[in-house]
Amino acid sequence: MLLRRVRQLPEGPQWHYEVKWDGYRMQAMKQGGAVRLISRNGADYTRRFPEVAQAVARLRPSSLHLDGELVAMDRQGRPSFQALQARLPLPEGWRFGYYAFDLLHLRGRYLARVPLAERRSKLEQLLTGSAIRYSASLGGTPDQVVAAVREQRLEGVVAKKANSVYEPGKRSGAWLKLPLKQTGHFFIGGFRPGHHGIGVLLVGQPDETGRFIFAGKVRQGLAQLRGPEIIAALNRLRVGCCPFANLPNCRADPFDEMVTSDEMST
Repeated sequence: MLLRRVRQLPEGPQWHYEVKWDGYRMQAMKQGGAVRLISRNGADYTRRFPEVAQAVARLRPSSLHLDGELVAMDRQGRPSFQALQARLPLPEGWRFGYYAFDLLHLRGRYLARVPLAERRSKLEQLLTGSAIRYSASLGGTPDQVVAAVREQRLEGVVAKKANSVYEPGKRSGAWLKLPLKQTGHFFIGGFRPGHHGIGVLLVGQPDETGRFIFAGKVRQGLAQLRGPEIIAALNRLRVGCCPFANLPNCRADPFDEMVTSDEMST
């Protein structure tokens, strides 16, 4: 189920609020002893995050299906998307974790048509005492919730209707997102052409050792970067090797969206 972007949170007893975690949207599925972590575009991340898969395997039910966010957390428990994408060993004290916010199957029962409030009640009970984190609801008015999330420097807030059913692949308006990302300075390390100019920018930042670290992709706000003259200007700046220090050499999974250093060097 997808979220519709808004500029202001709705208010009323039919809405509840959650943190918008800065990570990979991931569904965790357990059937008997087998666990799979599947991203929104169908990529299998089970082997890449074995500690999360093991935590799902330790949950008591023999079959379940969770929806949530896989994050890399610093010593204070704050998520870092840059650390998650870096594909390098995490710094000391950091860890990977999974915040579950929905329960779609449990012990063979399909729950997508059950109201969200009931699904989340079952989910909270299921995760009590486990290593999988429950993405708890935030109390207070919309203004209070936004202020608290801003103070913690988290990515944003999600608002969901308590009686909503789960609608796979749809952006129905029953789930809303209010991004509150902090701004930052990034350097362009590469690009992918689009139909009318630049489709995606690849950006990064230097780390404390001076290495240029891939930070993510920019897709929005590129309408002004259109026309053959933009591509021609960027092509004049091309170098023969990948500028990022932390990209993999090859794509291990055909569904993985991560660009590789080999692709950037061709």
